[in-house]
Amino acid sequence: MRLTVSLSLWLALATASVLGIHGWFQLQQEESDLDLVARRELSLLATAIRTGVESAVRDGQQPDIEQLLEQLERRDPELDVFVFDKNLALLSSSWGSSPNLPRANAVLRESEPEAIHVQVVEETDFVASTPVRVQGANAGFIVLMRPRAALQTDLSEERQGLVVSMLAVVIALSLTLSLVVHIRLHRPLHQIMHRVRRLAQGEYSEPIVISGKDEIVELAREFDLMSQALEESRRKIVQAAESRDRLQAEMAELNRLALVGQLAASLAHEIGSPLQVLNGRARLLAARQELPSDARRNAEILVEQTDRITDIVERLLSLARRKPLKRHVISLVEPVGQVLELLMPHAERQGVELRWTARDTPPVLANAGLVQQVILNLVQNALHASSRGHRIEVTLQPSTYTPPATSRQENTVCIMVDDEGIGIEPDVLPKVFDPLVSQWREDERRAGTGLGLSVVKSIMTDHGGWVCAAVGPSGRGSRFIVHFPMVDASGRAPTDDD
Repeated sequence: MRLTVSLSLWLALATASVLGIHGWFQLQQEESDLDLVARRELSLLATAIRTGVESAVRDGQQPDIEQLLEQLERRDPELDVFVFDKNLALLSSSWGSSPNLPRANAVLRESEPEAIHVQVVEETDFVASTPVRVQGANAGFIVLMRPRAALQTDLSEERQGLVVSMLAVVIALSLTLSLVVHIRLHRPLHQIMHRVRRLAQGEYSEPIVISGKDEIVELAREFDLMSQALEESRRKIVQAAESRDRLQAEMAELNRLALVGQLAASLAHEIGSPLQVLNGRARLLAARQELPSDARRNAEILVEQTDRITDIVERLLSLARRKPLKRHVISLVEPVGQVLELLMPHAERQGVELRWTARDTPPVLANAGLVQQVILNLVQNALHASSRGHRIEVTLQPSTYTPPATSRQENTVCIMVDDEGIGIEPDVLPKVFDPLVSQWREDERRAGTGLGLSVVKSIMTDHGGWVCAAVGPSGRGSRFIVHFPMVDASGRAPTDDD
């Protein structure tokens, strides 16, 4: 939409709004004034009629009442008058008022007036009711009814006049503004836009010719200067930015691979031989039938966990090669339960309550050993962050997840690990899954390598899943959630590329 039209429409809208609000208040005031005048007029009329009726009742002259009502009918045909005795029986009424008799009766049945009372009934009529007293005693009632149509007619005329005036003012102002804007803004801006299009096509030398001394002329001069400088610097800026981004990406990838390779080689060298000895001794203990069942069970757990650690080392060594995982359709309940059973004694010794809930969850395509590694890292981190009296909750349940940079919602099986520990610092939270990032390096009691969460993220990436971190649900501690994609009817994960 052009600026001229836009400004004209905005001014028209603003003017119409101001005039409309003013007119609405004016109509409200006019309606209130007309309503008050009508009420006062009907009250005075009721007083006059009551005086005549009381005189006729006192003298026992029923025909005088009939004559009074006939005179009122001739003077004001829209006015309906009803005269009732003290038992609410109709004594007399004006001609043509029979359709309104039920409403007059209803007014008196709701509340017999002690004095003149004027009200609006059903938003259509003014109704005045007053008692008839003779020698201090209540001798009956008078009800007057007058339609509000005349009031509505006056208001309608006021409204039409207001709308016509408002439209005239809005049109006049809009036309004036359109003319001014066209001369002072539209023409110069059209020249500047033409120059911008030429600049987009690669033409930098054509100047903008606008006469005057206003801000539009200054804008044109500055634009000319900018186009001259832009031609000289554009290519250098683009080339420098591209080179810098490419170099940063290459260096980051090389640094990551070098770090992973060094770390994997160091781990394989330092723990490979002790781990083999520990695994062999554990297998010998597990095979001895004369040992108690608890001892054999612990030996079996040692065998399983040392095998798992061996698998971790092998995973680190092959991380750069990214070999395909050996995955199977499994339930996450068993591998998660085994890890929590292993960690339960440690949590009890630390005075931390470790609880977990496994709801009805569908199977996923995963490597059980790597699932255990994920849970072990997350729960161990939670234990390191917790103190005596804290609680750690592990929940396994179906869920959904919308990955970053996509709007598609994935059906997943999620594992939530909530703790009440020291939490994660805000500056650490965005990079908590990066290698060698740890907020516990200053705390010797909790110090870690900074690799656990990066390994978790790598494992979840290999599984086509996701991991995220946040502050705990109670506002303290932390919450880690891993999402494994559900398998389809054929037993394949939606993100599986095999």
